[in-house]
Amino acid sequence: MRGLGFRRHHTRRARRRALRYLRWLWAADPARIAPKSIAPHAVDRTPCSCSMCGAPRKFPGEAARPERITLNPGGGPAI
Repeated sequence: MRGLGFRRHHTRRARRRALRYLRWLWAADPARIAPKSIAPHAVDRTPCSCSMCGAPRKFPGEAARPERITLNPGGGPAI
């Protein structure tokens, strides 16, 4: 089992990677990027949670791919 040092190492690694991403995204000086903005990107590196970035199955009322296949067994285009 890996210990606390291993987790700390990977946390620092994720934060450095998030800082590089934010510098690329905003073209900013690393001193101007607040640690509060680094932490969320270190945990989950998705830039946003808008409907354009999400998977279709996450939207209310839309059927997932297996459900569409089941509803349309003929193999034609699902409408």
